[in-house]
Amino acid sequence: MLNKIIIEGVIGWDVTPSDVRRQLNRFAGKDVLIEINSPGGFIDDGIQIFNDISKHDGKTETRITSLAASMGSYIALAGDKRSADSNATYMIHNALALMYGNHHDFRHGANILEGLSNIIATEYVNVTGKTPEEIHKLMDAESYFFGEEIKTAGFVDEIIESKNKKSDPAQAVAMARYNFAEAMKIVKSNHEPEQNIFRAAAMAGLNIRSNIKNKELKQPQEHKNMSLSELLAANPSAKIEYDAALSQAKKEGMEDEKKASAARVDSVKTYMTKESLEKYPESIDLIMDVISGEGKVSAITSMLAMVDRINQKSASLLAQSETGKQGHTPGQQAGGTGISETGDVLDEKGMQAVVDRLKGV
Repeated sequence: MLNKIIIEGVIGWDVTPSDVRRQLNRFAGKDVLIEINSPGGFIDDGIQIFNDISKHDGKTETRITSLAASMGSYIALAGDKRSADSNATYMIHNALALMYGNHHDFRHGANILEGLSNIIATEYVNVTGKTPEEIHKLMDAESYFFGEEIKTAGFVDEIIESKNKKSDPAQAVAMARYNFAEAMKIVKSNHEPEQNIFRAAAMAGLNIRSNIKNKELKQPQEHKNMSLSELLAANPSAKIEYDAALSQAKKEGMEDEKKASAARVDSVKTYMTKESLEKYPESIDLIMDVISGEGKVSAITSMLAMVDRINQKSASLLAQSETGKQGHTPGQQAGGTGISETGDVLDEKGMQAVVDRLKGV
């Protein structure tokens, strides 16, 4: 039985690295046919999928069934054997990304994109046998190949005759251009475009360092204590990894804060009902303190218990006043503080003093 994996749609959107990895793990140690029909997508996800296919412990064949453009064309090179249907289209181009910031940010972004394009071009060179200059010229031009042209250019080993023999190359390329443009709309709508290229560059940077020649590693280096900024400035690949890690840490920190905030809201939900707020309007400030992370739920429960005591004491004092047994006012009994000598809260002034104490005022 043929073990088949299908990669179809925008990379990182319709199909993710975890989707492909899960299917590869299911066929661990077995030969796999990977059918590709993709207009491209996110660079970091494409590199991860390429790496996962390359590391599969069985034989792999990547087959282009319709379109392999942009990152789809890169993934198609990951197989031990590469093939394409006779009516398939293949497209290569330079790495793309949205950038924002000042001129320093744009220079840094341009360097990252050029580095990613070089990494992708290296694989094109290795597979086709063309020179780097030839490949970069093709990438600069956003080059399309149809059917037999894909094999002639060296991107696949075999062309498989399609049942649809009447395919029009011009129409197929036009459709490929349209699908690629639609895929780029999805990439551009992503809320973290720079983080995607940082992550992709970090992965590519690891590969670059692993390929450093031994003689370069053995060259003696003068020891010098460097600041973090000096270290990153002197080591572009480290800077890429640092930026990617920082971006990921910020993202994870935001997610942790969202979870913590949700947990704080859940902890005070019982005090946020209409009935509770009407009965204990004084609890609103303390509830907001808990939600913001500046207060504790125990302060709310203590205050509610105190309010209940106040209400009970007020009812008792009212009954005594009505029978003429109370010879002085609660405020007089409390020495003007609203709190009696025994610590009982007697009026609104005493209640405010309790709330202030619970809030640490």
